Amino acid sequence: MRAWSSYRWRGEAKAREAEVGQAGVIDIASGIQALRRDPPTGTRVLEIWSDGRVYPVLVLPGATRRQLLRGEPVTVRAYSIRGLSRPERRTWKGRLDLWLADDPAATPMEIRVQRSLADLVLTLAP
Repeated sequence: MRAWSSYRWRGEAKAREAEVGQAGVIDIASGIQALRRDPPTGTRVLEIWSDGRVYPVLVLPGATRRQLLRGEPVTVRAYSIRGLSRPERRTWKGRLDLWLADDPAATPMEIRVQRSLADLVLTLAP
């Protein structure tokens, strides 16, 4: 499998492409989808590809809260994804916080991504 990323910062474009030969590696978007299909009840370790490298990350289920989804109250659970520090591996410096509704689709209610260059918050309108 080949993976790539690209971005533009202050007019300068950067791109990385790499062969990913390790089984079970997913990108961040695929990681969100995997958590929607199978929300963890305890901590879970994933291998993610980000900016040309593979990193171990830890998924931590968090607290629940009530929110409106299509006008109806639903329970929403928080998940935090953080770099896992291992001596022989690079540590992912990004942060991802995700709130999934407790509905059949595990609807993403809010996604927060923090990276070295930018922070992004996506919120589903009620």
